This record gives sequence, structure tokens and C-alpha cells, in this order.
Amino acid sequence: MLDVVKAASEGDLTQEITITGDNAIGRMGEGLKKFFSSLRNDLGDIGKNAESVSAAAEELTAPARLCPPMQKKHLLKLG
Repeated sequence: MLDVVKAASEGDLTQEITITGDNAIGRMGEGLKKFFSSLRNDLGDIGKNAESVSAAAEELTAPARLCPPMQKKHLLKLG
């Protein structure tokens, strides 16, 4: 369990905690397993959202690149 926590502290979230049980260590292992799983899912969602925002920004700036210089200034003032 400590190896997984150490790896996570160094940015490696790929390892899984396999310790389970009814005692304090087992319950801590199960809790950390759920925590790291949730963290991996949340980071994946953040990555997907960042890609969506990037694509939307690209779509919004595309018309400005196609306009003559004077229209670009006008579009930038509106944005």
C-alpha cells in the first residue's frame, strides 16, 4: 500500500491498492483504492473538458483568421 501511495505522490496514478479487510489497514486500503480510482476518473474528465474547450476556442477564432485586417480589429473588439 505504501508503494502505491509513494508512486501517486510522484505522479504515477496507474498502480492499484489490493489490500482489503475488516481491520483498520484493510479499511484504509479500500478507502485509498476508491480515492485513487475517483482521482483517476476526475483527471480523465478534466482532460476531456480541456480538449472540448480547446476545440471551441479554435472554432471561435477561425472566422477572425479568414477576415480582412480591418474586420479582424472589429471582431477582436467584440470578443
